Amino acid sequence: MDRLDLVDDPRFLTNTDRVAHRDILNPLIEGITVTKTTDEWQEAFRAQHVLFGPVLSLRELMHHPHVLQKEVVQTLEHPTAGTIRQLAPMLRLSQTPAEIAGPRRDWESTPRRCLRWPGTTRRRSTS
Repeated sequence: MDRLDLVDDPRFLTNTDRVAHRDILNPLIEGITVTKTTDEWQEAFRAQHVLFGPVLSLRELMHHPHVLQKEVVQTLEHPTAGTIRQLAPMLRLSQTPAEIAGPRRDWESTPRRCLRWPGTTRRRSTS
């Protein structure tokens, strides 16, 4: 990042130091990172063998090649909202594959008796 002066700065020597001085460090890093595009930073980090990953917006994440290949997002029909995209179950088992049974429940219209923990009964006040 071409700021070797920060390497020996006593405010940033350890993670504890960096956290304690993040009000100073964060604006410094932000001022540096805005000087290049994400692609330029990725190229620079790869050249130095730095482990990194870009921070993606939700829209970018939903269209990322890895997410698409692994079918992390699935499309289903919602009775009132129409076609929606939803995260697929993350647990993938060959013998018992997980699936989305349908859109999430509308909890407002669910009877209160259905929301209790199984095997419990409603407590009545004794006073």
